[in-house]
Amino acid sequence: MSLSRVYFTCRRCGQHAHAPDDRLGLDGFVSPHAQRLLCTLGADWSFERCARHLRDVAGLVVCDNTVRKICDRHGGLMRAWQRDDPEAARPFREAEGDVEFQTDGTCVNTTGGWREVRSSIFARRRRGEPVLDLDDWDEQRIPAPHVRVATAAIRTSAALGPQWRRSAARPGLKRTDELTALADGA
Repeated sequence: MSLSRVYFTCRRCGQHAHAPDDRLGLDGFVSPHAQRLLCTLGADWSFERCARHLRDVAGLVVCDNTVRKICDRHGGLMRAWQRDDPEAARPFREAEGDVEFQTDGTCVNTTGGWREVRSSIFARRRRGEPVLDLDDWDEQRIPAPHVRVATAAIRTSAALGPQWRRSAARPGLKRTDELTALADGA
């Protein structure tokens, strides 16, 4: 199915618009539902692969740059929401359990050359049952974290380290001596 729409230009001010876009909930040329689909798949696959799979499976034709623009836009909106809205961290602040900090990085090839992308996670985990049989300790499983705050950035660890304290303050972590840090030390 192909859709077309009329594009209007005001002769006086020069502004452009598609008349029904506001009524249809369109921001630009991608509907909110399609934006959600692009972001969901664009987070798991490369933007090019996302566009190809959407075309093959759903008949939705978009280019990889459209997927990139939509994902970047919503990523920025999510980052601003996490930083600015106190409600974003409320579930973490109200959760019980021990606090963990996990971080790791890898190198990715960007348009500016190889850069480090680092993922950082603050998590709360309820304590598991104590290990009473030391011969059976490796069969024990600790409970999974039940609440997490995750961030990722293309930065070196030296540049990202100072930001961790600010990131910890958002979900209400004021004392670093109360958390366990899990990292490979690289």
